[in-house]
Amino acid sequence: MYEIRKVLSLENILDIISEEDIFRNYIGKNFAVKKTICSPLRDDKFPSFTVFPGKNTKRKLMFKDHALNKSGSCFDLVMLLYNLTFQEALQVINNDFNLNLDSNINKIEYKKIIQQDFEYSKKEYKIDKVKFDIKYREFNKKDIEFWISFGITDEILNKYNVKVAESYWMLKDNWKRLYRCINRKDTTYVYHFLKNKEIKLYRPFDKEMKWLSNCSSSTVQGAEQLPRKGNLLILTKSLKDVMALNYFNIIAVAPQSESIILSLNNIQLLRNRFPNILSLMDFDLTGVKAANRYRKLYGIEPLFLTNGRLGSKKYNAKDFSDYIKYNGQDMALKLIQSFELNNNKNDK
Repeated sequence: MYEIRKVLSLENILDIISEEDIFRNYIGKNFAVKKTICSPLRDDKFPSFTVFPGKNTKRKLMFKDHALNKSGSCFDLVMLLYNLTFQEALQVINNDFNLNLDSNINKIEYKKIIQQDFEYSKKEYKIDKVKFDIKYREFNKKDIEFWISFGITDEILNKYNVKVAESYWMLKDNWKRLYRCINRKDTTYVYHFLKNKEIKLYRPFDKEMKWLSNCSSSTVQGAEQLPRKGNLLILTKSLKDVMALNYFNIIAVAPQSESIILSLNNIQLLRNRFPNILSLMDFDLTGVKAANRYRKLYGIEPLFLTNGRLGSKKYNAKDFSDYIKYNGQDMALKLIQSFELNNNKNDK
């Protein structure tokens, strides 16, 4: 009896094993689709490699190495890993999975290579936390449209020292090399604090990693732009909301995140300059918890843009900047006036 063997081809390989099987074998670890992991293509200390569902392609799964700016199918990954041609990559898969497909390539010498065609800084550092080296670009039309939708003008962006990155390098822990991230699709805005000693990156269109920061939890967003004195201060949850409130000449600051509660010392320093402080957090579990803690610890009364639950008013926005985006500045002004009227009633 003669054994009839199928010819070695992409289609015949995928009749026996799946694209996920191939990815899992050559990545060398379990992975979840759309989750960022360390790249198998190089010595990657900061996760920058993603496997995701293919779109507008015959392949069900694709990969992207964000530092190398390379992407492709599971077959492309094998080609990159071992510096092979497409046909050689098929043979490697055939050998590694014992598929017994017929090939005119008998033996291939191959070993994993480490990709080196991405940029590192020549500088060497020894630090305790993330550090950034950023190349900036000018705001373009899309940037202006994004911010103006929240009522935030270029003058306000300049006041709060917000810039936009063309690319950035980041160093974490005691690594001696800077890792380069190139911004081609997902825009990155850069917040600067404490005279540029601390930096926060805001990537509004990146669902996987929206924030990168080396800021201390005690750094208060908007504190450097505060006037010397005032009557009312709003304690909100983000610099974007601080800037949106600034358009209406409302003084505001924010902690680094909604889950961070400002210290008693910070609150006392703020109260010395602004005798009336109110909170304006999101009307969700995290925001309500934070507002309740501020009220319990410091007697700061909360304001909420409620969502209609439990008989509350429905504002159709989770925060003040989104309220401007969805309702416009005229409605936002009326909202402010209604809050001021309510506050006056409460004072009586």
